[in-house]
Amino acid sequence: MLQRTYRLFLLLLTLVIFSRSSYAQNITIRMLDAKTGTVISNTTLIVRIDHQEAQHADWAVRNDDGSAQLKIPFKASLVTLSATYNDSTEIYINCDSLKDKKDPSVQWYSIATILSTGIVAPDYCSKSKEIEKQTITAKPGEFVFLVRQQNWKEQMKDY
Repeated sequence: MLQRTYRLFLLLLTLVIFSRSSYAQNITIRMLDAKTGTVISNTTLIVRIDHQEAQHADWAVRNDDGSAQLKIPFKASLVTLSATYNDSTEIYINCDSLKDKKDPSVQWYSIATILSTGIVAPDYCSKSKEIEKQTITAKPGEFVFLVRQQNWKEQMKDY
């Protein structure tokens, strides 16, 4: 009887461990200023998955180096990110969505690709040659995207 209880306990413990590890996928996020290439860390990251409207700011936890650890559900296959200035409601402009300036659209990225090779989002903002001289790379499990603050015209559209 004791042996059977012990086996059942081990089975349940194993199930709990595997279900917890498959619940979330961890991705490292680096958000860089498009002009300078420096990490922007004093923001709130807004995460959306699989073309859903729900936003999840609580999924990202800041690291000491300014990057963030993002935990997303295992079932998620696509992710998009945005961020607010200094924890306010004003949102940075993602430089990957500005290719068509008249109608910037949200860009979605494959979580499988981020986990296997890493992704550096395109930069359609920077006219600076300084950031082009830098080589921005992403390791497997890392997503890097560039942003800029809204200009006065963009800020006026909100009002």
